[in-house]
Amino acid sequence: MVNFDAPDTVYPLPPLEEIPDNDADKPNAACKLTKTLGGFPAIIFGAAPFCQIYNDVDHFSGVSPLRATRLALRYGIKAFDTSPYYGDAEIILGNALHALDHEFPRASYTLITKVGRYPTEFDYTPESIERSVARSLRRLHTTYLDVVYLHDLEFIADEKLPKRDGNHATALAGEREQYGLNEDQEDEAYTDKDHKVLAAVKKLFELRDDRGIIKRVGISGYPLPTLLRLAILIQKRLGKPVDLVMSYCHLTLQNSTLEQFKPEFESRAGVKQVISASPFSMGLLRSQPPRWAPAPPWPWIKDAITGAVRLSKEWDASGSGLPDLALQYAFARAREMGMPTVVGFSIPEEVHASMKVWREVDGEGLAEKEEWVSRVKRTQDLFRDAQFTVHSYIMVGYFDAPDIAYPLPPLEEIPDNDADKPDAACKLTKTFGGFPAIIFGAASFSQRYNNVDHFSGVTPLCATRLALRYGINAFDTAPYYEDSEIILGNALHALEHEFPRASYMLITKVGRYPTRFDYTPESIESSVSRSLQRLHTTYLDVVYLHDVEFIADEKLPKRDGNHATALAGEREQYGLNEDQEDEAYTDKDHKVLAAVKKLFELRDDRGVIKRVGISGYPLPTLLRLAILVQKRLGKPLDLVMSYCHLTLQNSTLEQFKPAFESRAGVKQIISASPLSMGLLRPQPPRWAPAPPWPWIEDAVTSVVQLSKEWDASGSGLPDLALQYAFARAREMGMPTVVGLSNPEEVHASMKVWHEVDTEGLAEKEEWVSRVVRTQDLFRDAQVLDCSWASP
Repeated sequence: MVNFDAPDTVYPLPPLEEIPDNDADKPNAACKLTKTLGGFPAIIFGAAPFCQIYNDVDHFSGVSPLRATRLALRYGIKAFDTSPYYGDAEIILGNALHALDHEFPRASYTLITKVGRYPTEFDYTPESIERSVARSLRRLHTTYLDVVYLHDLEFIADEKLPKRDGNHATALAGEREQYGLNEDQEDEAYTDKDHKVLAAVKKLFELRDDRGIIKRVGISGYPLPTLLRLAILIQKRLGKPVDLVMSYCHLTLQNSTLEQFKPEFESRAGVKQVISASPFSMGLLRSQPPRWAPAPPWPWIKDAITGAVRLSKEWDASGSGLPDLALQYAFARAREMGMPTVVGFSIPEEVHASMKVWREVDGEGLAEKEEWVSRVKRTQDLFRDAQFTVHSYIMVGYFDAPDIAYPLPPLEEIPDNDADKPDAACKLTKTFGGFPAIIFGAASFSQRYNNVDHFSGVTPLCATRLALRYGINAFDTAPYYEDSEIILGNALHALEHEFPRASYMLITKVGRYPTRFDYTPESIESSVSRSLQRLHTTYLDVVYLHDVEFIADEKLPKRDGNHATALAGEREQYGLNEDQEDEAYTDKDHKVLAAVKKLFELRDDRGVIKRVGISGYPLPTLLRLAILVQKRLGKPLDLVMSYCHLTLQNSTLEQFKPAFESRAGVKQIISASPLSMGLLRPQPPRWAPAPPWPWIEDAVTSVVQLSKEWDASGSGLPDLALQYAFARAREMGMPTVVGLSNPEEVHASMKVWHEVDTEGLAEKEEWVSRVVRTQDLFRDAQVLDCSWASP
């Protein structure tokens, strides 16, 4: 469940007069945008780059977003597309527009946002739709929204696709029936999934027609046949059409099938305006193609793009020839078809560059020039020869999509010097419940924590090898961590002569994926099979059901705060009384039970899993579910893992551990994230997922200041936090999962472990004093032992 009541992150802007406004912030008068299509400017400002998916915090928490927004408005780009899925993009865009309201009042621009998809989940319930709209109004400093789309509905609706990728234009001809697009199928909702979409759109219509806080309602997504089928279904079932449909990557140099679908949207579904987004095809048509997320790594695709880049250097040696041609083509076709184009902008320079391209297309007749037409034809011929033209790719993360390859050089070419050898005095020998005291957290092998250059090189292998040499012989990963399983599996496979499979433990998860949750037993089995393949193994030592609180019933009397009351006076409110142990509250709990049952089957009947666990954040929910599993399925979980609950700021896992063991029969508890998701670092993160409690930044700032008394470098707080976590975990017999990115971090963590385990650090008076004084600051700020809301 999305917590729409959680406080928003604050991104303060300086006074407008202190923000640069020089020549770079003025439009080129010759390139101003005057053309409109269906009441929208021909170019719509895509604000998705105002989030960590595309830029780092320093960028979007500064003044660049405001300057880009202001310049766009001055050019005539007076429509802005955002979404709650794009992190804090709504907040940042809203702040910028609010600061500019004297120059550009609200009536001078169009605001477009979305509902239904959020950073960690989908929620299409009518109640959430209404609350999402209310939050967007607040974030965007407005009393109405010009457009609200139901976001990425292919993830929720029935999958009526005879093929998941390829050329879907056959849906308009010989394969209409297979796609559900025959005239006698127009009124057919195939499953409850379609009904969820209908209920969500009905709520949006209500907010438009009865409340007036939305001016237009649309649907957005990727697969055109699905969008068309649902647009028709909406008109048939709800008696009125959606105003708009937006799809992305379908009016590009590589795939222009939106041109064929547009007349169908208009004639069969009554859609008033079709909008195109992502003219670069999610980065596919840039000089450096991305690591195919979300586009899949069809074996031939890299060769096709490499060929197109090489060809484009004939007319532009700088390497920008392909992206320039791609944007020119997208603008030219959209102009011809009467479709606005959403273009993502991060900085003023990108606004200037796009307006220059628009001028070439709209004012200089570029598309009629023979040389330009030849470039387009030659580029598309390359795609056609590669059987890649007009192909749509798989957008939902299916288990049979090809994996990305991260090739490693031969082992003898990878450095193996003094930095790759362990300090003999710091080797790890202690184990808890068959696990090493420290477990290697491989979430760092993903774009959530590092850039592609880092984890596609040899650093992950070097870190993995050093950890094994130290005695850290258990590794925690998950499909949710993007390509972490692939990268870790490659490293371990390359090291098999020094460290055979039996010498280490592999821990992964199921149920949560980069774009969705899927707890169905069929997907659980498919996920395990894929993990086995990625990790080059025939068995997995542990598989957790991942982040169960997002799927299970929320039996919490309070969403944040100190949950230790669940073990005492508030047991009933948390569903933890003895007479509640067998109670599954809703279908949500039954989904968890069905998924765990499948994991037990894979453990007990198939032997491909050795231990089964659940993982997540809120301890009362984990405890309630662990008890429920034992009662309903007749056998206990082997493990439970929680994160951020055995830390300097919150150590409530100590109080819950005996309850997990005695009431749920859990054999081993594991703690993760000893630095509390970055909370206990000198530069606290922008509270994702930790919430911006108004007082927490001041508390952490005070703690960092205090830690400088014993370490002026600023590493005093994280060092103390890791020491404390190790000390308490050692005392409680709990392994600790620590995220490790490179050999330096492995060395540093082992040094801290040695201080705790061998040198008796936790008994030293000075160290104890530091802990007490630090925790006193958290206590005074009323955040000691407090958990944030999740989900």
